[in-house]
Amino acid sequence: MDLLYNSKRTKASVGTPNALMKHFVLLFLFSVGFSLLAQAQTTAVSGTVTDSHKEPLPGVSIKVKGSEAGTSTDVDGKFNIRVPANAVLVFSYVGFKPTEVKVGQRTTLSVVLQEDATTLQEVEVVAIGYGNQKKSTLTGSVATVSSAEILKSPTASPTNSLIGKLPGLQATQTSGQPGADAASIKIRGVATFDQNSEAIVVVDGIERPSFADVDPNEIETVTILKDAASTAVYGIKGANGVIVITTKAGKLGKPRINYTGNMGLQTYTGIPVGLNAHDNAFLLNEAYKNDGKPEPFTAEELTKFADGSDPLGYPNVQWFDYLTRKYYPQTNHNISVSGGTKIAKYFVSVGYLFQDGIFKKFDSPYGINTVPNYNRYNFRSNLDLNLNKNLTVGVKLGGRLDKRYQPSGLRSSSAFSYDTMEGMISRILQTPSFAFPVMLPDGRIAQNPDVGTNIWNPYAILTRFGTRNDNKNTIESTFNINYKLDGITKGLSFKANFGYDAYYENTARRNSNWEAWVYNRRTGEITLSTDTRNRNEPLSAIVTNNYDPITGDINSNTHVGFNYERSFGNHNVSGLILGTRQLLRTNTSGDIFASPPRASQGVVNRITYNYSEKYFFEFNGSYNGSENFMSGRQYGFFPAMSAGWTVTKEDFLRNSKVLSYLKIRGSYGKVGNDRVGGRRFLFLTSYDNGGTGSLGNPGNNVQFGSPSSPTSYPVLWLPDNNLGNI
Repeated sequence: MDLLYNSKRTKASVGTPNALMKHFVLLFLFSVGFSLLAQAQTTAVSGTVTDSHKEPLPGVSIKVKGSEAGTSTDVDGKFNIRVPANAVLVFSYVGFKPTEVKVGQRTTLSVVLQEDATTLQEVEVVAIGYGNQKKSTLTGSVATVSSAEILKSPTASPTNSLIGKLPGLQATQTSGQPGADAASIKIRGVATFDQNSEAIVVVDGIERPSFADVDPNEIETVTILKDAASTAVYGIKGANGVIVITTKAGKLGKPRINYTGNMGLQTYTGIPVGLNAHDNAFLLNEAYKNDGKPEPFTAEELTKFADGSDPLGYPNVQWFDYLTRKYYPQTNHNISVSGGTKIAKYFVSVGYLFQDGIFKKFDSPYGINTVPNYNRYNFRSNLDLNLNKNLTVGVKLGGRLDKRYQPSGLRSSSAFSYDTMEGMISRILQTPSFAFPVMLPDGRIAQNPDVGTNIWNPYAILTRFGTRNDNKNTIESTFNINYKLDGITKGLSFKANFGYDAYYENTARRNSNWEAWVYNRRTGEITLSTDTRNRNEPLSAIVTNNYDPITGDINSNTHVGFNYERSFGNHNVSGLILGTRQLLRTNTSGDIFASPPRASQGVVNRITYNYSEKYFFEFNGSYNGSENFMSGRQYGFFPAMSAGWTVTKEDFLRNSKVLSYLKIRGSYGKVGNDRVGGRRFLFLTSYDNGGTGSLGNPGNNVQFGSPSSPTSYPVLWLPDNNLGNI
């Protein structure tokens, strides 16, 4: 009993309030002392982390080497961390080389990370048909160029900036006219029949007519899809390749204001050099002599051309040099604001482009500006919203206002029409230097109808023939929704993309006329020209002349479907199923073939598999159709298969000093084209009167069908009217 009592008594004494308080105070003092000791042995270090372009990098992992202590940078690339003495910090970020920094006695660090090309290859995401894919997992033929490379060539049109930057891309610039100097782009040459051999253009997931007038400062990447494995998802439109444009988007961080501007001089690359008056007249004499005809110029007249003793009767006018200038200015300005939070990211851009033209400034009695020019105003607003952890919404708006002006003449179907800059320059080069002087001494326009048909005074054409103004308004809108369906199965998501675009174009032509006077070089007589240039007429009202001065299009595109992407250990799979529909409306009048809307619709499918990102297999396909073909033949199936093997990921090449990256791939597929023959509805019967009269007249040949058509429908010839009434 005594032992038991004493034991209980002892336990009771330990649990008294005074004893507990004593233990708590001792524990607290021990903890504070340990903490103070630890604080005394560490140092607070802060700093920023940027890339080689001085752009802050958010989310960079920072760890103390040899311990678990670490942190990460905020949206501005800044960080704070406590480190022990002589600590080494390890900075790591996707796509950049890991960097170790010895802190030493410093309390502030400024760290610059360098891009790792090998790692970047494995993580870089590129835009492909109806989605994105890691570059390292591609099995189709795809090439990409970034905005940094595009902006190295300060051209007005981004189509010209791509020349020489993407393998397989052929760009041909056929005009230097301000506002009309875009390049024609082909991918891997000509793949289809007739004139329609250019690649289709996709901007932010929506097919668009062109990207020639998009401000290069708005573009993030340009990707070209070259083989059937990458273009099969476009099916009936993918035969000539696809150009995929991705515009810039906002990034997490504070608002960033960026201004880009440049000024430069343009010039032509090559113009045929015209002969001087003496050489031209001499060779003309030779031509007449070879034909057994009298020579038009005597030896004395040739001498006058050479010595310039009579510039009125025997002029030597180098018309191209007289009317044009060697250099003419161009200026481009852009200002953008971008940034974002975890909820909303934005990119807003405004741009202005001005191009001057090749002709000099001359006074005109009709107030005609002789210098062609082009003004373009660009606007873009891209907004991405994370409404919750599963739902993201994007709204992208792009707009352009184009104003192109040129001195102009009569519109015609000729390749040398005075209605185009190319035609005017061709006419200038056709005018002989000995033809006539620019003006008579009293200021009247000189001309000589005997020189050639429609060889009018080029100076008068610039100052007295007319004007042409082309105005274009463009609005391109894209709305997209992405909703994660991980509640059904991990990696599944719903996506919808809708594009609605409006294009408006107005062409205003005005013509005028002038009095032209003929100076007889041998008699000195001055007479009024006998052709249509025999009266002064000021600028007329807007001329239509069998063309519609106002045109426009309204295009809509809808894509709705599901994405799936998931990894099972080393097995990575993804899939896409998508329904597509496109409707292109135009207000083209007077043509029963061109007026109806163009329409296409179908289903797109993609399945990819890779093992450890070493072995790859991919299937792409689409079943789609076009209204351009007859009922029963409007739809087709366009499949493609591809496979790849990253050899450098094998053990026997993993540490190779010769090869850093090697991938072998192959593909096979089928794609189509719905614009053939240069016209629509080739299955419809048509006829042509053969050019010898009208239908029903005796001896007239009537042609049914089109012998130049790629279709196999028969062509029937009716040699005369013996078949009776038709």
